[in-house]
Amino acid sequence: MIQFLEWDSSFFEKKIGRFECDLLTMIELDTLIKGKSTQNYDLVYLFTNNIEKEVDNYLKNRGIHVIDHKVTYAINGEFQACKGSDFIEPYQGSLTKDLLNLALLSGHESRFNKDPLLNPKFNILYSQWIEKSLSGQLADRVFVAKNGKRISGFVTANNNNKEGQIGLIAVDPAYHGQGIGRLLIQAAHNWYSENKLTRATVVTQLTNKGACRLYETMGYHQETTKLILHIYRNKL
Repeated sequence: MIQFLEWDSSFFEKKIGRFECDLLTMIELDTLIKGKSTQNYDLVYLFTNNIEKEVDNYLKNRGIHVIDHKVTYAINGEFQACKGSDFIEPYQGSLTKDLLNLALLSGHESRFNKDPLLNPKFNILYSQWIEKSLSGQLADRVFVAKNGKRISGFVTANNNNKEGQIGLIAVDPAYHGQGIGRLLIQAAHNWYSENKLTRATVVTQLTNKGACRLYETMGYHQETTKLILHIYRNKL
C-alpha cells in the first residue's frame, strides 16, 4: 500500500507517496504501479532492502535507477564526556551566510539534490531545515566550529525519545583534514553524556564516503541500509 506524504506533496507541489518492501519483486512492483495509477500519484518514493535482477533490468530499461543508498549508523553504550575544543561552541544566534552554505553542503549527496525534478527546491528545503534547527523545532542543540569570526563547521544534535540523533553536519572544504568533523561529533557526544543517553544514530548515504569514514572513526556501525528509487507517473 502506498502511504500518502502530506508534507512532501505540499512542499514539492506534487502528489507524493511512499512504498516500502523488503524485496522488490515484479509482484511488489505491480502493486506499486496499480496503486500509483488508481490514486493518481505524481511520484512515489520506493524504499527496499534489495531488488530482484529481473526487476532491476526492467526499471533500468525505463530510465529508473537507485537514486540513494541510505545508511543508518548507530552507536550504543554510555558516552564518555571529553574535554571540548576551544573553537567548538554551542550556537544560539540567527542564520548566517556561513551556516546556510554549510547546510546546503551537508545535503550534497541527498536524493533531493540529485533528482533533477526535485532539485529546484533543494536550497529552500535545506534552508528551512537549518532555520528550524536553530529555532529548536528540529534540533535541541547546534554546535559550530569557529575560525576567527568565520563558522567553518557545524552539527545539529537532538534527543529523540532518549536517543541521540545527528541531523545535519558539514565542514567547510577549506578546513578539511583538521579533525573538525570529529570535534563536532564529540561535542554532540558530550551533550548526549550530559543527558544520560546511551544510543545515537545518524543517517547518510553510502556514496558520501567521507561522512561514512567519519562516523566509523567515531565508533558508529552500519545498522540498516535502504535502496531508494523515485518512481514518477510518466516512467511506469
